[in-house]
Amino acid sequence: MVLGLRYSADVRTLGFLAVYVSLFVFMWRYHSSNAISSFTWFILWWALAFSSLIGAVATHNTIHCKMFHSNLLNTLMRFALTLWYGHPCSTFVPGHNLSHHKYTQMVNDSMQTSVVQHKTNLFNLFTFHPAIVKRILKSDMTYMLWMGKQQRRMFSEWLAEGVVMVIVTVCLVVISPAKWLFYFMAPHYVAQFAIVTMNLLQHDGCDVVLPREEEVNPPDGDLYSDHVQPTLIASKQIIADNSLSSDIAATPEVAAISPIGDVTSTLPKRSPGTTGARAPTYQQRTTSFNTARNFVSPVLNWLLMNNGYHTIHHHKPFLHWSLLKAAHEREVKPHMDTRLDQQSVWGYMWRQYVYPGIRTDYKGEPVVFDRSPEESAIGDWMNMPSDMKASIDSMTTRDRINFIADGVIVMLLKFISPMYSPFASQD
Repeated sequence: MVLGLRYSADVRTLGFLAVYVSLFVFMWRYHSSNAISSFTWFILWWALAFSSLIGAVATHNTIHCKMFHSNLLNTLMRFALTLWYGHPCSTFVPGHNLSHHKYTQMVNDSMQTSVVQHKTNLFNLFTFHPAIVKRILKSDMTYMLWMGKQQRRMFSEWLAEGVVMVIVTVCLVVISPAKWLFYFMAPHYVAQFAIVTMNLLQHDGCDVVLPREEEVNPPDGDLYSDHVQPTLIASKQIIADNSLSSDIAATPEVAAISPIGDVTSTLPKRSPGTTGARAPTYQQRTTSFNTARNFVSPVLNWLLMNNGYHTIHHHKPFLHWSLLKAAHEREVKPHMDTRLDQQSVWGYMWRQYVYPGIRTDYKGEPVVFDRSPEESAIGDWMNMPSDMKASIDSMTTRDRINFIADGVIVMLLKFISPMYSPFASQD
């Protein structure tokens, strides 16, 4: 494979990364140049912001499907994505992989569109991101503390990404606070606003399929793999979350093992003592093809690496982005309501949010929710064991800072000496 990539199509991803770095360096270097007109600078800034959005999409793609065969290259790419996205890329996993994909549009979905219910739909468009960001940041921190207390690899990966982000940010601020704000912080905020708001465009007014009796709930104490919370189909056998490692889960062979709908009812039961809302099974989710809206513009999907094909992405979350269009045409389009294929995201936004600006579902009927925005904010997708939840909830801000600082120290010691362990050996 080219450059050690698992899919040669990711040469485009690396090309987009090079464009982002080039734009950032150019604008930082020529910040005070009088040779560039204000109009050209305006265009370049929005190009940088859009390039940051591509970085958010690339982060999304990578946390579903690794780019390289080499673990070292994947680690380096995580650091690059962190700086490209403007946030530790591992934080995509809790709110997106483990909450949104498993509980799409249900109360435990961190990104459910019911959190905004203004009468003027344009207000919903602009308030969706701020309405959920506090909840997501809080759940991300809780989840990472949980991973840290369980000594999961994901905690150290999150810390490493955070350290890289802090070091680069401090250096940029020291060199020039104004440049950092205009060329690093602001474009990243626009990108994060856009990638989150895209969820509103893709799911608002689509079907919400309620969970059945069958479910997948791994045993207490091992609720999630280090990176993912999949429910996959494999040769008429459901692979439970806790029995599937991240390395296996991310392979294309597992991702494309069977066609949609080829499932059985052989499912592990909820372990005794586990509480919380039930998760929809893969079988339950794939019985409806009208749970997401697809934006099928060839230009948009070339730039955003097929991010517009969203239904098939929810059906096969580990399918590489380069395969989504063909899978959509083959496995989704014959079964879905044709109104869920939108040719233009801009045209859809104009009709939905400007004129006539009425919040309607894909059938053209008014969107009606069965819960208020306040009720939408109380879901807890983690199903964390009660003793662990109590332990994390009791931590003060100082306790959390100390816990994270200790984790950074251990991470650095492990980097210096991979055999180092903070725990005494037991005879």
